Amino acid sequence: MKQPLRYLSWIVTLPLAVLAISFAVSNRDPAVLKLWPLPFELEMPTFLPVLVALALGFVVGGFVAWWAGRHHRRTARRLRNRLTRVTAEAEALKEKEAQTAESETRRHEAARIAAAARASESAAEKEAATPPRQLASPDAG
Repeated sequence: MKQPLRYLSWIVTLPLAVLAISFAVSNRDPAVLKLWPLPFELEMPTFLPVLVALALGFVVGGFVAWWAGRHHRRTARRLRNRLTRVTAEAEALKEKEAQTAESETRRHEAARIAAAARASESAAEKEAATPPRQLASPDAG
């Protein structure tokens, strides 16, 4: 998207620059500028006040556009900060969920080991409670 805008910028800027240069070359005659309540008179080429006025208009227009966009920039900054906070919160919740799942797995493993230990202990108690069996001797028969 940036390339077409760059070409469009050159398509607009180059003819304007050619016009400004042509205007400056064509209007080199001296002009006297007076500001009514002040006793000053300035003599300068005709193109200079015109180009200065154009440049000043460009700068003022840029400032007005920048000032008009302040609400959008503020909203974008607020939303970007909110997105950062929500993303961090989501990451923290994912980490907490992973830890919870891990602890749940450990709890199930511990319960399984405890059940196996009880079963083993119970089997050992049963074995200890039963009298040992007498093995039949090979002579008795």
